[in-house]
Amino acid sequence: MPIALDAWVPLIEREYLTTFIPDGGGATRFVVANDEMIAQLNDALRSTALNAGLSVIAIDTATTWLHMLHFAFFAVVNALDWNALLQSRLERLVGEAGYHWPDPGNQVTFAVLADHNGVAPVLLRTTLQQHMTRSIWDDSRLAQDFRNALIALLDAQLTDDQEGLGDSVRRWRATCTATLPRCYASAYDWQAPAPTMAARRTSLTMRHHVRGWITEWDMLRLQETHAGVEVSPIGTDYSENADVSEPSMDNADDG
Repeated sequence: MPIALDAWVPLIEREYLTTFIPDGGGATRFVVANDEMIAQLNDALRSTALNAGLSVIAIDTATTWLHMLHFAFFAVVNALDWNALLQSRLERLVGEAGYHWPDPGNQVTFAVLADHNGVAPVLLRTTLQQHMTRSIWDDSRLAQDFRNALIALLDAQLTDDQEGLGDSVRRWRATCTATLPRCYASAYDWQAPAPTMAARRTSLTMRHHVRGWITEWDMLRLQETHAGVEVSPIGTDYSENADVSEPSMDNADDG
């Protein structure tokens, strides 16, 4: 049964975006509409979701296999601003524990936080760790591995720990993408461009990303040093093909 756009958006807001989704629920909804209505719908849903305190992620089926859920999950994870989310969660955790964050939206040192609230640092950290246990570790809705990682990240953000487990969780990919070009430049005396995952399928493992970067750099390096080398990108494109959408000659004759 068709439903008008101006009636569907309030329904989704009431039934999902302000209640079901924030409470930990998940759902998939498909919309069939023309391009103009899809653009209006995207704007309306984005605005409504952001007002509800949710993150909005756009996923393109040309690069992500949405029919395989873990690929969609990887795409969402890679698109999130984890530093901003951690900062927001940390400020909320401090507030829930009865303290005040001195500079909302920005990271401060633990000493500044303790001084701002007039509490001895050791006592403040003990209190916040106990609150993390109650609000995160005891939350059975979250996977245990995620709870471990979240506590490590929040603790590192709170104490400005650049050497502990939290920083390792946060920087493992950044370290790889920074080190690999230097190793390649040392081996071939050729400066490789900075690698990026945004242009590649988010379903790939780190090993696939590394192999892809090296192959791409080899092609670029050879193209510069060997004028006869022709490079053409080859890959799978999952965008819609207008030719396939046209009716076949057999169907046209039947009409």
